[in-house]
Amino acid sequence: MSLADRMKAVQPTDEAPAFGRAEVAPTVPQVSVDPFAAIKSRAQRVLFDRLGTRLFDAELTDVELKEMVGQELESVLATEAAALTPEERTKLVDQLCDDVLGHGPIDGLLADESVTEIMVNGTSRIFVERHGKLTETEERYVSDEHLRRVIERIVSRVGRRVDESSPMVDARLPDGSRVNAIVPPLAIDGPLLSIRRFRTDMLGIDDLVRLGSMAPAMSEKLWMSLSARTA
Repeated sequence: MSLADRMKAVQPTDEAPAFGRAEVAPTVPQVSVDPFAAIKSRAQRVLFDRLGTRLFDAELTDVELKEMVGQELESVLATEAAALTPEERTKLVDQLCDDVLGHGPIDGLLADESVTEIMVNGTSRIFVERHGKLTETEERYVSDEHLRRVIERIVSRVGRRVDESSPMVDARLPDGSRVNAIVPPLAIDGPLLSIRRFRTDMLGIDDLVRLGSMAPAMSEKLWMSLSARTA
């Protein structure tokens, strides 16, 4: 029996939608359902209640944080009604550690060098820009609280804060990417997050010509001017 079947067997048989499952508009392609979504949502809520601000303690190393979170998650998952196999438990703890200590489902997008911008429109839709084209991804945050915690983690690294009294913030990730975040009451449909990334390699004259940003004749004149200056 799959995890999804075991989850269905222990969940209440009511008509209410599962917590954290985004409603998808008819024009939006259906995304795949994460069988761990409900467990993740509950585990994260309990974890944040237990650890609170210790998750943002600058005096703890990444290794210490992951060890602390891993121990707490093992305790939380032990109370789950759905029986998890050892492989599923290990996978879930690893995913939750990445979600809690990293940037959640967008970590893979941040590792993709072809992505130049990431736009998180609440828990329902995440878009990326690649080669100047905007596309929707299948990645989702499990809840507004999860996304809010990720935003708080990002801005806390640079000594900033975001809350009801300061609901909009600009910050930067360690790699220099520009981050803009908006939370309620300014964001009426849940937290919003956008990350604009910058190239790590500099464009040369040949690249500008290839991309159509500079005419070949202009590049030749520029090369001639540089050669004359250095002669």
